[in-house]
Amino acid sequence: MSRFGRRGFLIGSAAGGLAALLPWTRAHSQELPRPKRLVLFFTPHGTLFDSGRPTEKWLPTGTERDFTLHPLMDSLVPFQDQLIVTHGIAKRHRGPDLGGPHTTGMPILWSAGGVTPEGDFTRGELPFGWNSHASVDQLVAQHLATVDPTPFDSMTLGVASGGNHPGSRMIYAGPGMPVTPLTTPQATFDRFFAGSLPGEEADRERARRLSVLDAVRGELTRLSPRMGTDARRRLEAHTEAIRSLERGLQSSLSECAIPDPEVGDGLGEMIDKQSELLATGLACGLTRVGSIQCRVGENDGRVYDFLGHTVGHHSLTHREPDEPEALEQIHRFYFERFAALLGHLARFPEGDGTLLDHTLVVWGSDTRGWDHNYAAPFIFAGGGRSGVPTGRWLEYGDVEHNRMLVSLAHHMGLTSMETIGDADEGAGPLSGLLG
Repeated sequence: MSRFGRRGFLIGSAAGGLAALLPWTRAHSQELPRPKRLVLFFTPHGTLFDSGRPTEKWLPTGTERDFTLHPLMDSLVPFQDQLIVTHGIAKRHRGPDLGGPHTTGMPILWSAGGVTPEGDFTRGELPFGWNSHASVDQLVAQHLATVDPTPFDSMTLGVASGGNHPGSRMIYAGPGMPVTPLTTPQATFDRFFAGSLPGEEADRERARRLSVLDAVRGELTRLSPRMGTDARRRLEAHTEAIRSLERGLQSSLSECAIPDPEVGDGLGEMIDKQSELLATGLACGLTRVGSIQCRVGENDGRVYDFLGHTVGHHSLTHREPDEPEALEQIHRFYFERFAALLGHLARFPEGDGTLLDHTLVVWGSDTRGWDHNYAAPFIFAGGGRSGVPTGRWLEYGDVEHNRMLVSLAHHMGLTSMETIGDADEGAGPLSGLLG
């Protein structure tokens, strides 16, 4: 373990801006607001549906507030109170299905904008290009960079998600501007964490910063005997705010002990390590926006031999009636990876909750499942202490997923944005989703 140092700008900026902070706490006498974060999580080829369609196999049963998760999602049961499971959010695009459903499903997922009708790629005789719109995470990152910047606008990570093709890219900085994810923990470490301070130097930095806060708290305490009752109460609240800041600063140095990037070459190990590094980056204040892409959407033919399989994932999806157990194993595996990400976020304390309580995590996929339907599943997790009403199971009849993306933008402060992408003629956020 190496301690997070120079990139741990959080400590320096907080102590350096103490003079600006004090009037705020005098005026409000309450705990500092915690920043909101956004994380997007992708796994390929949807999830498992009942081929007979009497019910949707993977979905919960019960009511909005009293529901039972499907056994596929057993790994998410510990987080059920922090979930919003949804069904009926349709992921569509306008125009011809250029490139096929897997190709189009990737870029449209987080941007609601499909591939362009001209470019360097072809399917059959039809050419197509890169995506036509920026993804919501990058819109949020660009907004935050102007109002509350961090050392990195975002952390775009993946595992086995290479390939210079629209079917292998889900994050876009703008039209025709795919963002290539860092696909190994070592690459993530080198980009975001290399060059950190040694432990002793970090300890000295923590002591220096906290001594500044101690001096300010002492001055406030000396004022107390000269104040009336109401003023003294405000002072006590103000002092508690300073103590809260102290705890936050101390935690930011002690908790920003980053994991060793060394990891085995198993797919699950790699994904979980990337999740751990992303959670640490968020906790250390490197960024407030991140994504993890597990493999690709373009007909991913990975054979999950570690599950005992001999047929690739994409082929299995076209044999769902004959291979339900194999597909169930794959989707259990990916729900476990999602649960591991939530667990990494939950292990960082923050205020009166955890990092997960202030991070909205969204799981999505390129298609619904074997039938390539665009009504792909979405699960939301976390953000409960930043206003997200979690612990719910919601069914939408058939609503464009553009509205869901607008809801994400609004949650992260982009309240002026009413449309994202080009698949929805309407505007505004999705009613009842994020509060």
